[in-house]
Amino acid sequence: MKRHKNLLLWLSLFTVFTVYGLSLAGLPLAAEPLKNIVIAQKGDVVSLNPLLTSDYASSTVYHRIFSGLLKYDENMKIICSLADSYQIKLNQYLTIDTNEISDADFIRIEKDCRSLIESNPLPDYMGAEEFKNLKVSFLKFDKNIILISLNTFSMPLCKLFESRSRVAILKAEYKPEFLLRVKSGVRWHDDTPFTADDVIFTYETVSKIKKIPAYDSYNISSIESIEKTRDGDIRVVFKYPTPRAFEALQMPILPRHKLENQDIFNARFNMMPIGTGPFKFVERAFEDYIILERNEKYFGGAPDVEKITFRILPNESIMFLELLQGNIDIMQLKPDQFVKFTDTPEFEKRFVKIKYPEREYTYIGWNLKNRLFADEKVRVAISSAIDKNALIEKTLYNLGQISDGPFYPSSWASNPTIKNIAYDVNAAKKNLEEAGWSDMDADGFLEKKIDVKSFFGYDDTVEIQRFEFGLLINAGNKDRELCAKFIASELKKIGIKVNVDTLEWKDFIKLIDSTSFDAFILTWSLGYDPDISSIWHSSNIPDMKRGKFGLNSISYKNPEVDALLDEARQTIDQNRRIKCYHRIHEIIIKQQPYCFLYIADTLYAVARKIKNAKPSQAGIFYNIEKWKIE
Repeated sequence: MKRHKNLLLWLSLFTVFTVYGLSLAGLPLAAEPLKNIVIAQKGDVVSLNPLLTSDYASSTVYHRIFSGLLKYDENMKIICSLADSYQIKLNQYLTIDTNEISDADFIRIEKDCRSLIESNPLPDYMGAEEFKNLKVSFLKFDKNIILISLNTFSMPLCKLFESRSRVAILKAEYKPEFLLRVKSGVRWHDDTPFTADDVIFTYETVSKIKKIPAYDSYNISSIESIEKTRDGDIRVVFKYPTPRAFEALQMPILPRHKLENQDIFNARFNMMPIGTGPFKFVERAFEDYIILERNEKYFGGAPDVEKITFRILPNESIMFLELLQGNIDIMQLKPDQFVKFTDTPEFEKRFVKIKYPEREYTYIGWNLKNRLFADEKVRVAISSAIDKNALIEKTLYNLGQISDGPFYPSSWASNPTIKNIAYDVNAAKKNLEEAGWSDMDADGFLEKKIDVKSFFGYDDTVEIQRFEFGLLINAGNKDRELCAKFIASELKKIGIKVNVDTLEWKDFIKLIDSTSFDAFILTWSLGYDPDISSIWHSSNIPDMKRGKFGLNSISYKNPEVDALLDEARQTIDQNRRIKCYHRIHEIIIKQQPYCFLYIADTLYAVARKIKNAKPSQAGIFYNIEKWKIE
């Protein structure tokens, strides 16, 4: 009987292979498992040109394709990438108050200053090792200017000079200079050699265009000049000491031979890019998937992962089902998924659950050009009408915390004395009443008399406006759907009608970029440096009619905030920066141009076949080229 069963089994297998056209000889029984991974994404890529967009979906993909001169490691420390090494000097241009200074005087000043620097007690702004290795050179630049060049990114030495030389300083300019040696032997994905000319081309392109996202996100406005030296190195001079100099040098580099003399906005390259990164672009199906394969000639060593497929799955329920079926290896879990559906032996056998605090906050952005939200009292009222603790409990299963403003809670930039607007329905109603809103027709919603002439400059008629607005969210994001519904319910209690409008990601972003909205729910990722000029400075208000891109989509304008942002990004004095950001924090919370909601925990499921995937300050994908597949 046993022999008959075995015979039947083999006949069945033979039938399967015959029907499906497979051969026994072709079975991959002894073959190595494919080192492929599938990563789920909620939204499709806007562009694969890293200079043209800063959205999360796009950056997750293009950061695998492109490299910058420098980059962050897992601890957010600066390390070399396309640069082999770098040196820093802080050049100080001192304008003195005399038209005549003899060579003898100059020699004396130089000698005295050098002696003072060498004999002075260790400055409190320098580490012992940095001070020990300090080198300083003096140059009589012209009759009125002396250049002091230092090989360290330290505080200026003006006071030392002035006290010792007895020559008053009329003007002082401090210009950090970076000298970067470009890696040799690096090749683009089409096998063209990478050179310093590619670096120059990329930075000059961004500097000329200005209106693209990279100009501000990488602080290109702070660069005074960039040039190639005789030795083939890159010299970058900044206009002033900026703590974001290192960020500027992390901008992804583009291939000159592919984009020179092309319209960068409409180049075919934007959807079919080549870079120098660990993975090469292979294929894309819009709204479906993007495929990358490993770069065998990657200068950092060929990755173990052979292929990455980014699957676009806006519906999170379908995404999770695909994960359980083994069609996805990595996905960001929703709180309900993390709590309700992953605590089983089977799931834990197949996946590793990862949880860590998100370096981003979720908020409501108000269109400040909309007369509904132009009044500070209204914005404060709405913020105080939302029970944020209940919101976190109901939408995040308590996997998060209240956001108290535009900085990460543990950041030195965050003002410890400032807290978010407290939940207080009575205070909300009072503020709305003071702003002129009341339920005139007893329908449960607030109305207000609007003098049309006061807004448009004509017509003496008076309109009755109901407090009703649209709240934009992107499709497929369950957290935001729940959040939007909760907010609509909360605001209904105080007489405000909220219409939740759900759009596909691309359409959602287009409306925000064009400022064609009432309000929206979105998250903002917080960088290592707390500079927030890109979203709060008035110079970054977008104007699509004039072709001007900007991330200040809510059209926030505050002269004091502008000045403080400028000061903070143009100094390396930490105490000054702290004072600036603490004051900015105070102003923004008082004015409530955003309604800050929460900081969610980041939740991931990662297939156990993937090794070395771990959370860090730089996110989970920072070292994907070092992942191993077992």
